[in-house]
Amino acid sequence: MSEDESFSEVIEAFAVYLQKFCLPEENLPMADAVSFIRDNYKDKDLNVNTISIHFGYTTEHFIRTFTKALGITPYKYLLNMRMYEARRLLLENHTVSETAEAVGYENARSFSHAFTKKFDITPNEYRKNVSPIA
Repeated sequence: MSEDESFSEVIEAFAVYLQKFCLPEENLPMADAVSFIRDNYKDKDLNVNTISIHFGYTTEHFIRTFTKALGITPYKYLLNMRMYEARRLLLENHTVSETAEAVGYENARSFSHAFTKKFDITPNEYRKNVSPIA
């Protein structure tokens, strides 16, 4: 099995995982909030407070309800959405600045800091050391 085939299998397995565990069914609590985050994570102004307001919750109540329903805080869910999309874009050879803007960061520096904290590798190192998507 080639390296590209192995990578493709990993991507497929991850997609199945996301469908099964991260993308709730319509009738689950917070399904609207999850859909809203998935649809708007690229907006640099999106944060837990703006999401809470959008759905008419106090921030504290929204965090509690979301976390109870999904087992992850809304902040971490939003961060994960942004980071996994960022990895995809970096593998497609987008620059760090382009990627930062595309996933909702004000600038490349704050994006690079968040990416490095999440994955223990800088975005530039990731681009250089991980095989691009064919």
